[in-house]
Amino acid sequence: MSAGADRAWNARDAILLWLYEMKMQGNGSPVVDVGDVQAAANWAAEPITADEVASATNYLKDQGYIKGSGAFGGGVPRPAITSDGENLVAQGLSVRPGPAQQANTTGVTNTYNVTTNAPTNVAIGSNNFTQTFAPTGEQVESLLAVANALERLLASQEPVDAGRVEALADDVRAAAAEPEQDKNKLMAILSNVIGAVSTAAGSEMGQQVTNLAVGVIQSLG
Repeated sequence: MSAGADRAWNARDAILLWLYEMKMQGNGSPVVDVGDVQAAANWAAEPITADEVASATNYLKDQGYIKGSGAFGGGVPRPAITSDGENLVAQGLSVRPGPAQQANTTGVTNTYNVTTNAPTNVAIGSNNFTQTFAPTGEQVESLLAVANALERLLASQEPVDAGRVEALADDVRAAAAEPEQDKNKLMAILSNVIGAVSTAAGSEMGQQVTNLAVGVIQSLG
């Protein structure tokens, strides 16, 4: 899939996450504010454009994840998240069709460069493909920082699934202790972390966890 297509899906996930958080804060039908969307989603790519917002909200409405009246210029200016949209965000899942996968709201697309001495077809994310790497000392420290932040989030009693967050903290610590990593698996764990704290992303502790996890994802390239 092209980087442009990935970005479009990421923007849709980001907008849906923002709408979920706005509803949790008591605003069920907000005017779309790109700056607020990007802040809530920890968007790390080039800013989302008005055309991308229009395209994303049209798609989300067509799929039943949001509702609202369309505007003359395109898009849904005051969307409201539906129960289907809420359920998807609460699970940390993407709106992408096909097998369920974790939402990526950062706008950062990972590019894999594979060097081989023979003709090889590689399907990223397939069951038959594993990309391993040795984490740097800085990456190990960053992973431990994510685990520590998850544990502090639990202690703060923010509204999160405590069992899931505790299990993810254990997963992240175990990953930090591995001398060799499956990059796809580690990315999935970190995406799960971001999804697990989505309901607390507006708090200081939730934001810290999200920022740390996004930072590790970006360091993986």
